[in-house]
Amino acid sequence: MNIIASYNTIDTVILGFPDRKIIKHIPYKPGNLAMIVGGEHSGEVGKIKQIRKVRGSGTNMVAISNEREFETIEDYVFVIGESTPEIKVV
Repeated sequence: MNIIASYNTIDTVILGFPDRKIIKHIPYKPGNLAMIVGGEHSGEVGKIKQIRKVRGSGTNMVAISNEREFETIEDYVFVIGESTPEIKVV
């Protein structure tokens, strides 16, 4: 039985090794947890509150909420879980 899954380029997939099978798919959407991997807020973790798509050549923006709320560019956002982190960063 073939199951066709829908993944977007900014979603996160967790792979098992050595078989390289997809263990979990975490979509890039409001409500999921993300780690910021660049810029002023690098290393911070929070919930994606809003994704603002910018028309034209501008950069898409993402509102992140943790103890405070801030906005960063989409390129700096890496989804790490839904309600709890699925990925540990050491």
